Amino acid sequence: MTKAERYRWEARAAAAVAGFASVAPLSVVRAFGRGLGRLLSDLDPRHVAVATANLRQAFPHWDEVHRLRAARAVYAHFGQVLLEILWLRGRSREEVLRLVEVVGREHVEAATAGCSAPSAWSRVPSTTPTCTGGSARCARWAATPSSTSATRWPRSCAA
Repeated sequence: MTKAERYRWEARAAAAVAGFASVAPLSVVRAFGRGLGRLLSDLDPRHVAVATANLRQAFPHWDEVHRLRAARAVYAHFGQVLLEILWLRGRSREEVLRLVEVVGREHVEAATAGCSAPSAWSRVPSTTPTCTGGSARCARWAATPSSTSATRWPRSCAA
């Protein structure tokens, strides 16, 4: 098989998987993605060996079985995420937001209390935020924006 033929088969397979992901229920898509990731880990022993070698360096106290399971779990997770992304195509914002679970929102709101910097839960506007409370929390918020690096926040919020 030539490289061009292989690429055509891969493109067909990718299109079939994308088509499946767009119509199947999310739970099925996730399970299929995990299975596909595990299959790819079986078909790619060279990269699994690289991953286990990296895990050996990072976690020398793990045994070889634990490292291999972790490396294969990465493939399974990657397959699941990839198919979830394909599932998102064509979904409405409302449908996607119904799946979102926010944990710890009250901590962000408490940390930014008294600061007129935009909420972490909204798109960051192009206006420059100012702090009204003069608290250290505002200074931390201003020093660590949650938007793109092109946005510059003033660091002089704390009085």
